[in-house]
Amino acid sequence: DSVILFLECSDNDTGSILQFTYAYGGQADNLFLKTETYSQEKATVGGASADIYIASNDIETNAILWRDPKTETLLCIQAKVEKSILVALAESVMKTEK
Repeated sequence: DSVILFLECSDNDTGSILQFTYAYGGQADNLFLKTETYSQEKATVGGASADIYIASNDIETNAILWRDPKTETLLCIQAKVEKSILVALAESVMKTEK
């Protein structure tokens, strides 16, 4: 079973945007980030290694990408926020049951 979920929240007045994407199953290696104009840094999310992509301009969003080792889920948050906020957002992500 494979799933990719994409959520986007935006504020048209300020241009703020936040995207949250995750994938698991057969799609867990298929998230795509265009990174040619980004610098890459490393971080840790819940003990897992994470890649942070910092945009070279104010138009693009920054991103954090990591894999949950327990569920093998690949997760990505993109937002116009600084690195520390991306890490805090990623740390706040949790799996819940229905």
